[in-house]
Amino acid sequence: MSTEFSHRLKKIRVHFDKSQIEFAEFLDIPVPSYRKYESGDREPTLNVIQKVFSKKELKPHCHWLITGEEFTVDAELSSVNAHFKHITGKEEYEQAFINETVKSMQMFGYLDWIEINTDKIDLDACGKLLLKDLEPIIEGHYGSYKKSKTG
Repeated sequence: MSTEFSHRLKKIRVHFDKSQIEFAEFLDIPVPSYRKYESGDREPTLNVIQKVFSKKELKPHCHWLITGEEFTVDAELSSVNAHFKHITGKEEYEQAFINETVKSMQMFGYLDWIEINTDKIDLDACGKLLLKDLEPIIEGHYGSYKKSKTG
């Protein structure tokens, strides 16, 4: 991380009008450790970052805390649209969906939200199954979204 992270962490704490002790207790981390994170003397572990992300009150600030960039739905949709703009056919769409599903599942494993046993699980097959299950919902929403934009 960086000193920018520690400054953003402090800004969030101050925004919620909490002392370092109160904020550390809110996050369920030792006060001396929290003080080191905020001062920039120590980088938070993944476990600590997960505790921040798990707090409902802090979720709107998590993207900014990590990147320093404001998160807006419009900006995120624009980014997603630019990323997938090249997709023209159903096969490309399906492969892109499967690839993104695999990346998401790998990230969940990295965050220790799930345990991935590659001897027993085929992530591509999981992506295909999710696509099969979610495609009616996606197409239903996308179809109604397109109608609202054109109509």
